[in-house]
Amino acid sequence: MTDAAMSPAEREALTTKLRDRVLLYVNGMDVPPILALELALTALRRAEAGTEPLSAPVVMRELHALLKENQLHTGWVDRQGPPRGSMPPLNRCSMVPEPLEFLRLRRRRRTPAGG
Repeated sequence: MTDAAMSPAEREALTTKLRDRVLLYVNGMDVPPILALELALTALRRAEAGTEPLSAPVVMRELHALLKENQLHTGWVDRQGPPRGSMPPLNRCSMVPEPLEFLRLRRRRRTPAGG
C-alpha cells in the first residue's frame, strides 16, 4: 500500500510501529541517549520526506546513512575481509520480532478402522 492510499489512522499506526522499531535499535547502540533519540527522529523524518513509501527498511537505511555521516559507522576493512565491528558496537539486547501469523490447522479425529 502506498502512502497516498493510507488513511490517517493507518499512517499513524505505521509511524508508531516504525518509531518503536528504530528506538529499539538505537537503544542497543553504544551512543549517548540524547544522540540516539536525535538519530532516530532524524531517520524517521528523512524517511517520511523521501520518495519511497514509508517502511522499516527505508527508515533503517536512513539511520545507517546518519551513522555514516556522524562517523559512528566503523565499516569494513574491505569487502573480502572480516568486519571491524558493528556500527557502533551494539549492546547485546533483545528485539522483539514482528508478530507471526500462525496457521490454524484443524485436527481430524481418527476413527477406528472399519467403524
